[in-house]
Amino acid sequence: MLVERGQLVKVEDKEQKFILRVYDFKPESLLTPAEIAMVSKKVENGENPALYDKGLRLYDTALSTIIAQIDKHGHVHGPTAVPSIFSIVETLEKRDLQLLHLDTGDLAIGYVRVGHKSSDIIVTLNGEKTIPHHILVCGVTGAGKSNLGKVFAASMMALEENKYSLVLFDCESEYLKGGGPGQLGLAHLPQAEDKLLYVTSLVDRPTRIDMNLRIDGITVKRSIQTYPLRVSIESLTPNDFTMTGEFTGPQEELLWMVYNLFKKNWIRTLLEMDTRNLYRRLNSLTSVTTLNVTKRKIKHMLGNRDIFVWECENFFFK
Repeated sequence: MLVERGQLVKVEDKEQKFILRVYDFKPESLLTPAEIAMVSKKVENGENPALYDKGLRLYDTALSTIIAQIDKHGHVHGPTAVPSIFSIVETLEKRDLQLLHLDTGDLAIGYVRVGHKSSDIIVTLNGEKTIPHHILVCGVTGAGKSNLGKVFAASMMALEENKYSLVLFDCESEYLKGGGPGQLGLAHLPQAEDKLLYVTSLVDRPTRIDMNLRIDGITVKRSIQTYPLRVSIESLTPNDFTMTGEFTGPQEELLWMVYNLFKKNWIRTLLEMDTRNLYRRLNSLTSVTTLNVTKRKIKHMLGNRDIFVWECENFFFK
């Protein structure tokens, strides 16, 4: 059979069924280095060297990892053994996938792929067991990380019961509108008008914005609940800055000294008070250089005041 990268296969051995996923291929050769050099030279000279038993002496090995093990009672668990050598590898069938019980959760994330083909077996997650955990989604560019995130969020929105919530940091608007022509985002869903809250610096007050979107060549209109992204500077503490990892030890100590001395006015004092005066107020417990560098970093992080502001009627974060 033709084996593809990403394909699921099975091995049955000693009343156990192993489900494996092919992740790579490795060329193998039984030729000696001298024979390989000789054949390479002939090919370089334009000759067509004859290799006896070529299929036995040159072949590819499929590398796989065991993703599940099914015992004779049909119980599925992580692999605790490996198949015997020379066990027969077979194509995975629909009834094998059904034994994995992949569709028992409440959040659908897609269909099982067998190689480059999609099956009709739905893959779901149990939200109550999955969401409390840290999840790392890895993959090269174009592997589908953002698409998985959109599908995951869409599954939450599709639930009739409001069981879960999700905060998405959408820097390129790919989650909201899809990110490009022909791409779908969460705003395309009919549930978006009731279950999507768009927080952005583009509005100054709580409102609803109308979006004209294209779905299968048809223009649809969505009214999305929108809230201004405004953060009160006075609500920030040194922890909010030190968690960025941008400050050295002495700079972190300075932030806490200023905070303990000036309380909620600590950022305004740090930014607006003359460096020499602040140096004296701190009883010379830090250096002037540390003060100047820290001031510069704080100013850079607060930006041009389109998000971090001193006064606003509608703060999203207080």
